[in-house]
Amino acid sequence: DTSTGMGIPFGYVTQFAGPPASGKTQIALMASAFHASVEKEPNVFYLASGMGHATIVLARRLNHFCQRTKNANPIKGVSFFTIKNGYEALSALSDIEANIQQKNLESNNKSGSWSSSKVLIVLDSASGCLSGDLYSATRGGGISVTGEVACILRRLARQYGAAVLVTNGTVSGDKSSSKAAMGKSWNAADLKLWLQVEERADLAEQQKNLPGLLLSTRKIVRATLEQHPAKAVHQRISEGITALFEITLTGISDGPSI
Repeated sequence: DTSTGMGIPFGYVTQFAGPPASGKTQIALMASAFHASVEKEPNVFYLASGMGHATIVLARRLNHFCQRTKNANPIKGVSFFTIKNGYEALSALSDIEANIQQKNLESNNKSGSWSSSKVLIVLDSASGCLSGDLYSATRGGGISVTGEVACILRRLARQYGAAVLVTNGTVSGDKSSSKAAMGKSWNAADLKLWLQVEERADLAEQQKNLPGLLLSTRKIVRATLEQHPAKAVHQRISEGITALFEITLTGISDGPSI
């Protein structure tokens, strides 16, 4: 909320990029758990890159977060998809769009309360399922698939009002730095945030003083806004719009003051 001024908004595509273990999947799971707990008819579509076991692990983690809420059916309404490449991502997103269209039609016919503007769609991660297509021997086809995935994500946000959350990995940039993966060929996001684990002496000392809690289970992450659809906000990015948050075994919370 501090970085974007609007949290993860409906009607837009929000991307969280950063190095491994910087909290990307944690944010995606927490957003899914929160959405499932506050909506009377939760509709979360979670696309996880990797093999079949990946969704099992994510479902268990999501259930853990949901149990901290008062939701009697923790993961009811959360649909998981396992995707290994861009073509499977396109197929899953097309199914999601058809599902939304059908529910909108049924709701309109019955004057129901269901609304596609309350749908959350998560792609975790874009680089995990699309990089293979993008850098394959058939490069032209890979770019085409990547563009189609970006197009349908934007359509789901714009036309149906869904909140779309995308995570993205990193590649090496200039001077040994890191940057978001897939470069200019990936242009789906309206809002872009960069996540980086803070490595500060005072934070390290705080972590050492936590008995029974491994260092890897508690970390402070800095979220930096890199792109925003509101011109007034985007013009302030050069000033450095950042926020700190803390990742622990129980989820995400506000971090120490900057």
